[in-house]
Amino acid sequence: MSDHRESPGFSRGEEVKTANAREPLTVDVRGDLGQGRHPLGRIMQAVKALAGGQDLVLLAPFEPVPLYKVLSVRGFDHQARQLPGGDWEVRFLRRSRRGAIRAPKTPPPPSDRTDAPPANAAAPVEG
Repeated sequence: MSDHRESPGFSRGEEVKTANAREPLTVDVRGDLGQGRHPLGRIMQAVKALAGGQDLVLLAPFEPVPLYKVLSVRGFDHQARQLPGGDWEVRFLRRSRRGAIRAPKTPPPPSDRTDAPPANAAAPVEG
């Protein structure tokens, strides 16, 4: 059975149904956009309200491509799919620090000339 709780930052009496912190928090911005309201503040409030390990599911009338970078720098990856009616459902998943993979630093390519002095070597002084 789901626990109904009022979510911080959500207005107009909207409720979010959660069974536990592992169930995603769903934010439907289709109505906001249909009424000319910008939903970024509401989305960011939902991000702040997420419990550890909890995903955010966004429902929008278009693919929210600019939001991908905004949430990526905050540690989220995304999975997007277009729904049968043309709307979009995007799940934002928090990247774990342990799971992050960093590309190894590659050393500079070796010089073709082995007889050339290092670039930072002082020029010989003639006397």
